[in-house]
Amino acid sequence: MKYATILIVALVAAVQAAPLLPHAQGGKPIADSYIVVLKDSAKVNTFKTSFDKITKNHNGRGRAPEIHREYNAIPGFHASFDASTLKAIQANPDVAYVEQDAIITIQGSPSWGLIRVGEEKLDLTKPYSYPDVAGEGVTAYVVDTGVFANHTDFGGRATFGANFIEGSKDTDENGHGTH
Repeated sequence: MKYATILIVALVAAVQAAPLLPHAQGGKPIADSYIVVLKDSAKVNTFKTSFDKITKNHNGRGRAPEIHREYNAIPGFHASFDASTLKAIQANPDVAYVEQDAIITIQGSPSWGLIRVGEEKLDLTKPYSYPDVAGEGVTAYVVDTGVFANHTDFGGRATFGANFIEGSKDTDENGHGTH
């Protein structure tokens, strides 16, 4: 009788466990990296305590479990943890589901809409092409609180032409990067 009770409890726990959703099709899964979505948005702050307890009890050797980012749009967070911790998080009644994190890349033809905005003479019969010299000779005027012109994404191509704010340095003064 004792073993039957244990078996029933184990089966109920397995049925009620939050599902592990597979990573996006075509994506490259990131080991031990997950997006955890909770059932109730009010539980996000209180779940941190549960997360700490779970990870303390289930973390094996390797990197320490950590919440990397909390989300506003969904009641959840992105975290890294091992397989043992994953099972314990799935068993938590506050968890709706867990999704394997993955790297997604876009391959193939560019969007059909690029031809509409990328050509001087609109010809929808031709495919979009991105020449190696794209952007060469272009001057962009940015009205902003600052741009970090030395950012590596610019590859040394960004310079300041004029700054109309007296006493303001030619730099990103608000820390928002290259957007």
